[in-house]
Amino acid sequence: MMNDKERAQKKAYRAANKEKVAAQKKAWRAANREKIDAQQKAWYAANKEKVAAQRKAYRAANSEKLAAQRKAKYHADPEKAGARQKAWYAANKDKVAAQHKAWRAANREKIDAQHKAWRAANREKIDAQQKAWYAANKEKVAAQRKAYHAANREKIKETRQGSNHAIQ
Repeated sequence: MMNDKERAQKKAYRAANKEKVAAQKKAWRAANREKIDAQQKAWYAANKEKVAAQRKAYRAANSEKLAAQRKAKYHADPEKAGARQKAWYAANKDKVAAQHKAWRAANREKIDAQHKAWRAANREKIDAQQKAWYAANKEKVAAQRKAYHAANREKIKETRQGSNHAIQ
């Protein structure tokens, strides 16, 4: 063990030679990078829950500060942020699709209500689009109707008889 006198001498040496000590530490860290990384990984593996709890507590206590940092980082270089988001999305398409599918399944009624409201508010637009599509695809529509009538002749006959239509 080190006595008080030796401890004081080391402290004085480090204070007098700060740059030299810092350079030695830096050189040692550079030479022992793998050893340091292995020690840090081992410690993290042994303390994963503790680290997660500390990070969660920090995020909760500093949410405004972290939000401001994220906002500043985005506004400093929006193109870079956009590229980062696109890269993450490209690497995680399956994950994103699964999240969206789960959200849509959990919010089916909300989505249906929004669609119904949009259709009600945009009825003229929908009618115009359908009319334009029909005009551009008359032959296709005629062929589909002809195929349906040929395949469902009896069903159509029954429907017309039930509603008192004259059959020709």
